[in-house]
Amino acid sequence: MSARQQATPTRGQRRAALVAVAADLFARKPYDEIYISEIADAAGVAHGLLFYHFKDKRGLYLAVLEQVLDEIIELHKPREDEATKEQRLRGLFRRHIEYRRSHAHTMLALMRAGGQDPEVDALFERGRRAGAEFVLDLLGLTAAPPPLVGAPRPSF
Repeated sequence: MSARQQATPTRGQRRAALVAVAADLFARKPYDEIYISEIADAAGVAHGLLFYHFKDKRGLYLAVLEQVLDEIIELHKPREDEATKEQRLRGLFRRHIEYRRSHAHTMLALMRAGGQDPEVDALFERGRRAGAEFVLDLLGLTAAPPPLVGAPRPSF
């Protein structure tokens, strides 16, 4: 394989890099204040590449929210130094607070979109289910969470 072939990122790597740039922007600014041109400029790519990987800004936003959700679900996994239930619970709370603090705008946008966007609601429900599964596991219960974990959320 030539050096050029090795240096050329794969389609998946380019997509992941675009999501990472957009996630950084969405973490600092509200959705409505970010433009495709800003994301393309920050990523150092042409606008067309964003549309190639994502249908539109909303598609990119949903990819960012899915990545955020994956990161939040990862927070539920106990760390090596969390042997007791209390340590696991304290670790989870600490990680959630740190994560939400560093992703404030993304978290607020996710909460604001609730009840207005079925795709965002499905992502939100997946996160709630992960939280419920964490609690059930912590309590040593084997029952599955109910199909719909959360009640309707208030609009902001």
